[in-house]
Amino acid sequence: MRVYNSTGITSRGPLPADADFDIRATSETVITESAGDSAVIVEDMNMDEHTESSFYSKHFVHIIDAGQDVLDRIVIETPDTSIASVVGNVVDRLSDGIARVVVRHPFTSKRLDLSMVETVGETTQVFESFVTGSLARECADAVDSRIAGETPSVAKPLYTTQDHDAPNYVRNPDCWAADLDLTCISPWNSTGGALRAGTLVSPRHIVFAKHYMIGVGATVRFVKMDGTVVDRTMTAREYLGDYLGGSGNGPAFIQQDVCVGLLDSDVPSGINFCQILPYSIANQLPNIVRGIPALCIDGEENALVKCFYAYSDIARAMRNPTQPERDSFNEPLISGDSGNPGFLIIDSELVLITTWTYGGEGAGPNYGYLID
Repeated sequence: MRVYNSTGITSRGPLPADADFDIRATSETVITESAGDSAVIVEDMNMDEHTESSFYSKHFVHIIDAGQDVLDRIVIETPDTSIASVVGNVVDRLSDGIARVVVRHPFTSKRLDLSMVETVGETTQVFESFVTGSLARECADAVDSRIAGETPSVAKPLYTTQDHDAPNYVRNPDCWAADLDLTCISPWNSTGGALRAGTLVSPRHIVFAKHYMIGVGATVRFVKMDGTVVDRTMTAREYLGDYLGGSGNGPAFIQQDVCVGLLDSDVPSGINFCQILPYSIANQLPNIVRGIPALCIDGEENALVKCFYAYSDIARAMRNPTQPERDSFNEPLISGDSGNPGFLIIDSELVLITTWTYGGEGAGPNYGYLID
């Protein structure tokens, strides 16, 4: 369990207004009986079509628009224990019925009513994979091919050595993302040390979380793939809107949790900025809800795997992978991870999805909408 001493969110005690959060559920179809199946293609998805089948929905509960202090105190449960089981955020069927799933916080609770009714004797389609040649399949393969057969404890760290004082950085040759250019990811700054992360989006600009800002005048560090250290001074910063905190929860917070920093000079060759996933990406990724594997960075500089599954004009959100090998590379995001980036891997390059506002599964602002 990773624990940081600094949250960057609030220093006062919690109040009822601080318990603001929202919930949603996604589901997967579970086949219990089938007379036969055949392969069909729907948009960019390979589906198995089952005829005369019996099936039900297994549900996954997601907490959104919630700060770490809220996530730490939330419990997901159901009073309908004969109908459904709840393990973590997974709600699975025990018998037919509607399960009342309660997401409980000391100051408030919210409820979802989820169907656990088994459907009998009908045709249904089950998602198997994305179609070869689609952008979603490219992104999925870019992660899956790299983590295949790897040991998470060995392959997650970006570095084998991080000595911020010397400074000395040795990249991990066994990291599953080691063949990618990771130089846009700053491992250190003089405001927060290894925290308050910044990500390079031009030769002279970085982005980071407004609720966890790097100070003007701070040194921001980048590391070439060969370990060469490059330092720059952040001479100015601009942030979106005037919303600077409040409870640290809710849509207004996440939408405006963006700060852009200006460096004193362009970074040299060998340090490369990332592209930003455009707002129009939904046209090329029509089924994001299925979950597209992404490279996600935490405050320890680990290469985690989460699935990009939701977006709006306000936010982009991740969920925990349901595929076991992907999930073995996943960890919850915690206080102190704020501002670190999440990327899709496209053409072997990093494309920024968001930077973390919220922990747990992870969510942050929709940069594509802001720059479109």
